[in-house]
Amino acid sequence: MSVSSIFVIIVCVGAILILGIYQLIRRFKQNKEVLHESEMIQQKLIEIQKVDDITERFNQMNDWILNQESKYVKNYVVPAWKSFHQKYMSQGVSLKLVPDVYDFFVEEELVHKYGNRKFVELIPGMFLSIGILGTFASLAVGVGSLDLNANSENMRAGVSSLLSGMQSKFASSIFGIFASITWQSLDKKLFLPRLQHAYFRIRDSFDEAFPTQDQNTFLVQMLENQKNQMNDFQVFMSEQMIPQMINGFNQSLNQSLLPPMEKTQELMNELITSASVNQMDGVKQLTSEVMNSLNDLTGEHMKQLGEALEATVEWQKKVHEEMTGLVDSMQEAAKNQSEMVDKTTVLTQEIHNYTDNITNYQKVLEGTVAQLNDTTSTNSELQSATSSLLGKIIEERNVFNAHFDEHISKLQTNVVSIVDQTEKQVVVQELLGQNLERISEMTLSQEQLAVSLSEQASHTQSSSEELGKLLIHFENNAVQYNDLQEKMGDMLQQAEKDRRVFDQLVERIQTNLAEQVEDMDERVEYLGSLWSENKETMDKLSKQLSTSMSQFTDDMHRGIMRTFEKFDEELTTSVNLLAKGVDSMRDGLVDMPDVIQELKQSVIEINNQAKRATTV
Repeated sequence: MSVSSIFVIIVCVGAILILGIYQLIRRFKQNKEVLHESEMIQQKLIEIQKVDDITERFNQMNDWILNQESKYVKNYVVPAWKSFHQKYMSQGVSLKLVPDVYDFFVEEELVHKYGNRKFVELIPGMFLSIGILGTFASLAVGVGSLDLNANSENMRAGVSSLLSGMQSKFASSIFGIFASITWQSLDKKLFLPRLQHAYFRIRDSFDEAFPTQDQNTFLVQMLENQKNQMNDFQVFMSEQMIPQMINGFNQSLNQSLLPPMEKTQELMNELITSASVNQMDGVKQLTSEVMNSLNDLTGEHMKQLGEALEATVEWQKKVHEEMTGLVDSMQEAAKNQSEMVDKTTVLTQEIHNYTDNITNYQKVLEGTVAQLNDTTSTNSELQSATSSLLGKIIEERNVFNAHFDEHISKLQTNVVSIVDQTEKQVVVQELLGQNLERISEMTLSQEQLAVSLSEQASHTQSSSEELGKLLIHFENNAVQYNDLQEKMGDMLQQAEKDRRVFDQLVERIQTNLAEQVEDMDERVEYLGSLWSENKETMDKLSKQLSTSMSQFTDDMHRGIMRTFEKFDEELTTSVNLLAKGVDSMRDGLVDMPDVIQELKQSVIEINNQAKRATTV
């Protein structure tokens, strides 16, 4: 192994060691710094959570985080915080919505860019490439040292030295692979989890300190603000505007309308007292009409009640007759069902006899089949004997050829006829086998038919039993119906008794009414005498009333003119007050578009945040 190849290997291994040690020291410092800074940020956020005002939290956190001198906080956390803080502060003064922390503190900035993750993931490939480069460079130096023009011994010595140094030449590749595996394990198990842990700690702490308001809480705040505004408006209306209007109306009524109204009330009282006397005749006529209508109504009602009771009795009789007919029809149906059951039992017995005959016929067929099998066996034996006989004849044919030519020809013809007969017997046996199979299938189907008929017989027996139970239930229902009918008869008797009592009560009422009518006639006569006495007084009162009415019309006209004048004055004052109220409401309506515009902006911002949340 040459010195140059050893130098190349040492250089490559040294480069791997230097790069690995430098990156390890840098990553350990980076992880230590990010863990320390994340812990400090978390403590500060926990501290400011004691402040209730969200805006004050933002201000305190902004003052603290801008004074930090750490590279991690200054270059990576502060830009995210500034955008987050600016987003919150750029909202309106009336209603501020906390943005979502997840939209600003992203993993791409705080983990991948700060940790330089692309270069870190490239380091294992660099280790492997440097190791392979050292291996191939040492191989190139060793191959270059070979002298192709030398003799065979020198060539052999150079190749042997090259091969002997191969183990050391691959050491750089092995070291590079080992360094790559070690770096990947440290990165995946130590460096990256620490960075992610610090990032998640910072993000979760910010999320807890500055919780995002969702749409529901925002709408609740809007409702609370609207409730407060409505309460203020109600207080203004109830405490200022409405009392002023009521006081104005009360003053106008007290000053202008109450005196003439009192006068009119006095006149109406006088008219009512005079009209009460005139109403006595009307009361008399009304009582007579009431008595007549009461007699008409009670008589017709009692007639209708009697007719209804008679109709119910007739209906009960018809129902009883129909139920008795129904019971008779059900009894006849039960008898028919019992007769049907008897017929089905007889039919099942006949079917059983038929199946027994079929089984006997099958046994006879089995005997005939056995006999046919015996005949076929005897024919086969006969055929074997004839075949043996033909063999013997063929053996003796050479000796008795001339003498037995005629006999052999006859025997050949006999053999042909025997073969034909055997073939026919085989065909007959096949047909008999097919017939036997069909007979067996028929027997199976007949057995199934017998089973189904027996099941049907059992079903019919069960149905007949159920019909018997139904008949028993119908008989019980008929007994209950008879009891019910007896109870209905008792109720009708009780109703007749009640009717008699009611008739007696009606007679008593009529007698009482007649007595009251007589008393009222006496009172009417007395009232007539009083009316004749009061007629003269009414004439006098009419004269006085005519004079007083003329005076009342004059006074009423004057009072109405005065009331209208004062009403016009009060109306002008109330119109002025209403104009002031309308002006104040107009000012409120002028301010409403600005409030609605702010509400629209807040709703648009909520929709944007919802879209961002769905995209994330």
